[in-house]
Amino acid sequence: MKIRNGFVSNSSSSSFIIRGTKLSTDKIIETLNVSQEEIDNCNKDEYEIYELLSEKLNDFSIEVDGNYFGERDYNTLIVGEDLGYLQDGEVTELPDRTKEKDVKLIKKFEKLGFKDIILKTYIQMVSNDNY
Repeated sequence: MKIRNGFVSNSSSSSFIIRGTKLSTDKIIETLNVSQEEIDNCNKDEYEIYELLSEKLNDFSIEVDGNYFGERDYNTLIVGEDLGYLQDGEVTELPDRTKEKDVKLIKKFEKLGFKDIILKTYIQMVSNDNY
């Protein structure tokens, strides 16, 4: 059994806005040539593999796909550029996206070996209201 020591966030801090793409963990492992030894050191724990891949992609924001209150899909990660966070009841203005910014982000993916990236904007708002 593993016990997590350290900061554990409340649900509000999991809200995000990311401009990027969805990638499977298998695709990330293959593209970045993550060694089998590194994967084995994660003891088949989905969260530990997510943490390992987050470290490998440290120039990107990374979030787990799926419903925060339902099934979280640790096999599919949202990878890209952080555009902001939403707090409960807050209105957030998204920064303007220019074609140049998107081209720059795509080149960042290509530099690591990811090809044919199609950018989308992903938003997840998790409220900690207990009604």
